[in-house]
Amino acid sequence: MLRLILIAIGSCCLYLSVSAQVCGGSLGDPVLKMTFGRGPTGPIIPASSKTGLSYSGSPCVKDGQFSLATFFFGCSPTIWYSPLAGDHTGTTSVAESLGYFMMVNADVPGKVVYQDTAAGLCGNTNYEFAAWIMNAVKDSSCGFNSIKPNLKFRIETVNGVLIKEQSSGDIPTELDTRKWVQAGTCFMTPIGSTAVVLKIINNALGGCGNDFALDDITLRPGGAATVSTSVNGQTNTLLDICENLQTDLKILASITGLNSPQMQWQESLDSGKTWKDIIGEVGLQYIRKPTAGGGFQYRMMVAETGNFGSTACRVASEPIMVNINPRAPKLSVHNVAACTGINMTLDAPLGTAFQYLWTGPNQYQDISSNAVINKVKFQDSGYYFVQITTDVGCVALDSIYVKVNPGVNLQLPASVTTCEGVSVTLNANGGTVYQWSPISGLSNTTIANPLANPSDTTTYTVKVQNQFGCRDSGRVEVQVWKKPLVSAGKDKSMSTGETILLDGSIAGNYSSFQWTPISYILNPSSINPSVQPSQTIQYILTAISSYGCGNYSDTVLVNVFQVLIIPNAFSPNGDGINDQWKVRGLETYPDAVVTIFNRYGQSILKQKGISVSWNGKRNGQALPIGTYYYLIELNNGYAPVSGSILLIR
Repeated sequence: MLRLILIAIGSCCLYLSVSAQVCGGSLGDPVLKMTFGRGPTGPIIPASSKTGLSYSGSPCVKDGQFSLATFFFGCSPTIWYSPLAGDHTGTTSVAESLGYFMMVNADVPGKVVYQDTAAGLCGNTNYEFAAWIMNAVKDSSCGFNSIKPNLKFRIETVNGVLIKEQSSGDIPTELDTRKWVQAGTCFMTPIGSTAVVLKIINNALGGCGNDFALDDITLRPGGAATVSTSVNGQTNTLLDICENLQTDLKILASITGLNSPQMQWQESLDSGKTWKDIIGEVGLQYIRKPTAGGGFQYRMMVAETGNFGSTACRVASEPIMVNINPRAPKLSVHNVAACTGINMTLDAPLGTAFQYLWTGPNQYQDISSNAVINKVKFQDSGYYFVQITTDVGCVALDSIYVKVNPGVNLQLPASVTTCEGVSVTLNANGGTVYQWSPISGLSNTTIANPLANPSDTTTYTVKVQNQFGCRDSGRVEVQVWKKPLVSAGKDKSMSTGETILLDGSIAGNYSSFQWTPISYILNPSSINPSVQPSQTIQYILTAISSYGCGNYSDTVLVNVFQVLIIPNAFSPNGDGINDQWKVRGLETYPDAVVTIFNRYGQSILKQKGISVSWNGKRNGQALPIGTYYYLIELNNGYAPVSGSILLIR
């Protein structure tokens, strides 16, 4: 596809655009140019020898002064446009758009605003001397009667002989905005002259007005000769061509105004910033062969045969711009497998402003980049074609074959229940490969029917794949019925005849409970019954699960302290009768400590335990007949017991 687009380039948008000119005919590259600098490198301040004005470091210049800046703000706001932002050269580059321009507050006629010397010229050759000017004074200023800038463009030989002089005329004010205006003159260098002096001179009075901006001062060959070009018979064109649809382009030049022209075709690969000669292409016709994608510009450079060796003597045709646009991209895959019952996505490469058209079986159609086949069926198998059109109209056709396989028919219960601590089987089917998660509580994560024994209610996910690679997933909740938490309470101690409460409790779900044995329980149906046992006993609290998950129990020990029977005499004579001093009932006091003293307070025996006895000896030696004393420390909150013992033989 070939699209032809007419070029329309404004002078404020393209740096030194070839379509902005004062003279007729074609122009060449600048021999001299002053843009006053741009970007971070700072302004180019003209030397005092190049201007009759005084340089001001402040943007707000006074009569007879000039300054350089990228914008002016707040300077005489009732008179000047404010802000005055952006120079004439401005480009789309952020760094380059911060260009400087010369702001002039002119005072008296005849004062040189800017002058420079251009060397290396060709004699008897036409040149254009021009600059861009902006009236900085608002239309309403000075009672709508401001002094308009008026500049004289003067060209002299280096000896001061006048070659040409021409006035710009009044530079008008604008109603609502600023406007750059190009002014200048065309002239011919004298025969044999290779250098000239260029001057821009104030040609208006000082006073209210005559304040202007100056930028892009240029000297360029041209003005008499004209070089025009056409491509395949079309003139002034921008060509957008799809890479896969390229053909030879015949670029033809037409030259007028030269007696004996010499020619050279040039090519630029960087949007006209730099140009290179195309070797061997020196005729009126250049045949451009197909190339890889990119942006290309072509022009013809022309001069009289004797002057062609100097770039300062050449004029150029307006560039022909050729954009070779890449073809639309192809699909990355051309065969895919789909599974019944699952949405299938057909992906095409993404691009800015791409258009898509998918077609396929069963009158399928979609215009999105990622077309979807909803809930794939076996009859959806087949070729799907896509037409991709780029933003410049380049088209690509491609296809993808979709093979439909049986999807996974996963069957899985929504939920199962089990008692805490009891395993339950999870049954999944419909595939050949299984993967369960999470792994906690599962006997195996890669089989269809693992055993699950989670400690709490858990939702398990299973991913299933069949022999065709089709996948599905599902979830099953394992609800765990927790066992009742049974506590019979802390162990108790009491004295014979006392009554105490048991601290039973049950947490969780249960249907009933019972205490066993019921002996000595005054109210066995209470969770905290009163008991009055006559001797040490264990009680069991049992709860029955509400969900049939069994019985759960806990035990509490009730220790009953018996009345102590303490002998006050014994006869350890070996006759087998009353040979030991032993306290009955002491076995119910597990922490009791018994100490026996002689009449001098000396400890004869000290024992801890439930089976303390004394045989009337100390260190294996029989003690004499007499009275001894005992102290029983019960260590259960009760007071110690003491008394005397009569040892008889």
